[in-house]
Amino acid sequence: MKADSVRLPEVINALFPGPDDVQASSLSGADEVQGPGTRKEFQNLCRDALKWVKWAMFQGEPHAVLAGAGQGDGGARGVCGAVWGSNDIAYRCRTCEHDPTCAICVPCFQNGNHATHDYSMIRTGGGCCDCGDITAWKESGFCSRHCGPGQVAPLPLPIVEAASPVLEALLHHWVYRLKAGESSGEVKYKKWNQQTVEEKVASQLSAVCIDMLLEFCNYGETMLAFTAEHVGNKNIGLLHTLMSTECFLPKAVGTSLHELLYKLLGDTNFKHVFAQTFISHYPKFLHDLVAEEAATPGTNRSREQAILNSFSVQIFTVPTLTPKLVIESGLLDMLLETLKEFLRACVGEDGRLMVRAHIFSLETLSLFVLRNIVVEYFWPD
Repeated sequence: MKADSVRLPEVINALFPGPDDVQASSLSGADEVQGPGTRKEFQNLCRDALKWVKWAMFQGEPHAVLAGAGQGDGGARGVCGAVWGSNDIAYRCRTCEHDPTCAICVPCFQNGNHATHDYSMIRTGGGCCDCGDITAWKESGFCSRHCGPGQVAPLPLPIVEAASPVLEALLHHWVYRLKAGESSGEVKYKKWNQQTVEEKVASQLSAVCIDMLLEFCNYGETMLAFTAEHVGNKNIGLLHTLMSTECFLPKAVGTSLHELLYKLLGDTNFKHVFAQTFISHYPKFLHDLVAEEAATPGTNRSREQAILNSFSVQIFTVPTLTPKLVIESGLLDMLLETLKEFLRACVGEDGRLMVRAHIFSLETLSLFVLRNIVVEYFWPD
């Protein structure tokens, strides 16, 4: 494998289906029906290719290799990272949390020792469990199943050496297909029979790649850290590309992507890289949202708002991370400039400020973050 690693990008490109394998569907507008070129058939081709990729990564049957390395489904986890939907039950513990946005899932609460703590049950609006995350939760409040990051043995070196070049080649191919989809048409979600061929290829490849990476994360903390290292690799540029192209992916794929990112945010190094990338895209996210509101007032934009609301809370309220973002990545300057541009965009022809309620409620998030920065880091107790 080492001798052939230079040819891996060529092999991956040949292995996965491309535009020629999906064009037949554009003639019939097919989606859920079976047959060559349909969405299901194309996705099945991608899944078949991934079977080879996983076999090549682990030099054998993936589950057996990882289980043999002590990374099976029952392996230790440093950070819980259980992902919540809307209106799930979770617990806040004011004794253990680092800020009011932190919470843990029911099993972690039950497996911890919070009997004498100041806690309460809440309903979630998304996000993930913070148990084991030292940036969000005190170590004394970790449950018996989560010991914090860096406390689990690393993946054996032979597995790393075999798997890394294959995974890197796959991620480069994924980035290439996403960029091709981005440049082929208007970057917004469309139904299958309205997508360009390149968008179809990118969206279905994304679906299977995200599923594979989620599977890796579920093997334990070691595989999660391995996955986080590669997904966050700036030389590959996957995070940056996903933030530019996520809006044209199918809703179900976007939901799976967010679940993957929530899990990977349990890795401290990934959280820093993700935060830097997110900051660079934050102004455009808001600009696009305001522009869409101006074009079609009152339209439900829960998906776009979820990206900003959920991930801003995950990274901008972390006491150990926010000062670095202010100093190294210009977080404060970005937020102030974004607020200024937002208010300018809301000035009507008569010079009055016209702000629709649901858009304004979104931008109060920036004000919330600014308040946290000023109060906690410039005027501490």
